Amino acid sequence: MKHFYIFLLPFFWSIFAPIAFANAVIDLEFDRPNMYLGVPVVITLILKTETAANALEGSVEFDDTFFALKRIDDGGTAVSLWIRKPALEAGSTIVFSGITPGGLALGFYRVLRVTLLPLKTGTSTLRVPLRVLAHDGVGTDISPRTAIVPLLIQDKIPTETSVGGVDTDPPEAFTTRVLRNDPVYGNETVVIFQTTDKGLGVEKYLVREYHWPFFKDFATWEETSGVYFLRDQSLRSYVDIKAIDYAGNERLGSVVPEQPYRLPYFVILSIIISILIIAWRRRRLLESAKNNRH
Repeated sequence: MKHFYIFLLPFFWSIFAPIAFANAVIDLEFDRPNMYLGVPVVITLILKTETAANALEGSVEFDDTFFALKRIDDGGTAVSLWIRKPALEAGSTIVFSGITPGGLALGFYRVLRVTLLPLKTGTSTLRVPLRVLAHDGVGTDISPRTAIVPLLIQDKIPTETSVGGVDTDPPEAFTTRVLRNDPVYGNETVVIFQTTDKGLGVEKYLVREYHWPFFKDFATWEETSGVYFLRDQSLRSYVDIKAIDYAGNERLGSVVPEQPYRLPYFVILSIIISILIIAWRRRRLLESAKNNRH
C-alpha cells in the first residue's frame, strides 16, 4: 500500500482532516477544533467511496505516551458484519476488519468512533492505514492512502474564546437526516445528525424520544453519538436532540414525525371530564368555606 504523508502546521489543524484518494478517502472528523490536556477528544473515522465497496480492514495507531484510550464506539457503523471487532492491541493500536455483503454504494460511511484522553502537552501523530476492497466480484483493491495527521495538545482548556470574549455562543444549527430500511444500518430507521461549535467545541449530544409533546418533559435524555437508532421504528414519535459545548451552551434540534400519535378520543374525554370534576369540587370547597365563615 502506498503511503501518503500530509504535513499540517500543528497550530492550524482543523476539525476535518481529509486524506487524498484515488477510489476512496479517509475523513478523520474531530468533535472539537483544539485538543487540551485532560479533555477527551472524539475522533470519527469516515470512509468516502467513489467505487462500491464491501470489505475493509485497518487500524488506528496512536502514541500511548500522549493518549489513553477511553472508548471505542462502533454503533451506527456501515460495517454490517465484523470479522474482527474493533479492539485495542499492543497498547496503542486499534485493529478492525469487516464486510457489508450487500456492498456500500458511493457515498460517506461511518466506520467507527474513538475517544482518546490527552495525557501530556506537545505534538503527537495519529496514523490510520486502511485497506478497502471493491464490490465487483473480484475484490479489486481501492484502498485509500494511509492517513498520518499531527495533533497538537495544549496545556489547558481556555475559559475564553480566541477573540477574547467569554464563549456564550451555542453550537451551530443541526443538520439532520432520517434513513429508513438502509442496509448499512441493518434496515432500521435511524436519525443522523451533526453540528459544530466555533468556540470550545461540542462536548456531547443528548437525545430523547416521546409520543406526545405534552409529555416531553417526562422523557429521559440519554447520551448518544451522531447516529441514533429510533426506538419507535414507525417514526411516529418526536425526537429532540441537544448539543452541549464545553462552555455549557446548548443547541436544541428536533425531528417532527410525519404521522404523530394522537390521543384516543376516550382519553381526551376522560381528561376533560377530570378537569371539570376538579374545578367543580374546588368551587364547592370554596363555597363551603365561605358559608362556614358566616
